[in-house]
Amino acid sequence: MRQYVGVILINSKGFVLAQHRDNNPEIIGPNTWCTVGGSVDGNDLSLKQAAKRELEEETGYKVREGELELLV
Repeated sequence: MRQYVGVILINSKGFVLAQHRDNNPEIIGPNTWCTVGGSVDGNDLSLKQAAKRELEEETGYKVREGELELLV
């Protein structure tokens, strides 16, 4: 079973970061708004590590795992 993570990034003013997916018909949910995220890969030791990696890959934002709160 494949695992996925999503990141809801909220700034100090309460604004939430959303990602607009491109219109490529080969991706899941083209031309839609979503949270940043993706699949957990074999190099990730935890869900937080996967979320940290996905956030940096997709936005360039860098956070420490301790700055992330896990919601399940």
